[in-house]
Order: sequence, then structure tokens, then C-alpha cells
Amino acid sequence: MAGNTPRSYLALTTGFYDQSHMTADFRAIMGVPPAAFFQGTHPAPTGCPALS
Repeated sequence: MAGNTPRSYLALTTGFYDQSHMTADFRAIMGVPPAAFFQGTHPAPTGCPALS
């Protein structure tokens, strides 16, 4: 993710309780887990639903 910095350190220094919490939020936002994303696996783009 950020060079050789451990994901657990990134999670704690960015306000997450632990690495799994950060990974779950990343997956919810990006559609794939961090490892897949940084290997080039990106979900197909989708539009945002209209606000009512």
C-alpha cells in the first residue's frame, strides 16, 4: 500500500481500530480489498444513484 509500511501501522495511524476495520471500509468504498486493488484489479465503474 504505502511502500513497505505494514497495513496494521497504516490502520492505527489513520484512526482505524485495527487492520480488518480499515480493510472492510476500503472494500466497501472501492469494491475490492486493498491487495486486489493495488494489483490492478478494479471493479467496473458505476454511476451514483440519484438522490431523491
